[in-house]
Amino acid sequence: MAGRWLKWVMVASLAVNVFLLGAIITAYLRRGQDHPATGAQRPTFRAAALSLTAPHHAALLDLLTNEGRKIQADNQRARRLREEAWTSLSTPSFDPQSVKTELANARAINLQSRGLIEGAVVDFAAGLPPAERVAFGDALRRTMTHPRSAAQDARESHTTSEQPP
Repeated sequence: MAGRWLKWVMVASLAVNVFLLGAIITAYLRRGQDHPATGAQRPTFRAAALSLTAPHHAALLDLLTNEGRKIQADNQRARRLREEAWTSLSTPSFDPQSVKTELANARAINLQSRGLIEGAVVDFAAGLPPAERVAFGDALRRTMTHPRSAAQDARESHTTSEQPP
């Protein structure tokens, strides 16, 4: 009986090890892949903030946090509308027009929230020194086309700009 139990434990251990080995190999092979952005992408404000000097960087992060709190309830409402719309597909009383309306309402809420954040960032950028505003604008543009590489570029330029000449 003990030998039989030991065989099952060994088979289970082998299966777990093969699974973990496959996961590690997959993660290793995928680590260098950069997926290019397609179409118009939203700028990643937090990544672009790395191009700013320390005080402006902190101020922008505070702004994003505060603005995010303001729109949190609306975004949760939009998420609930989407969940209800997609859930209704499996109900006997499915109404395609109702689903389309709910999804349109959720999109409108998200667009309004996005507009508030973007407006706040534009107002923030208006108060930056011209050279820093240009660098921030370049960083935002890069985040729209290559989010990962833009964040890395911003980190590198941020650390080199703080070093004495």
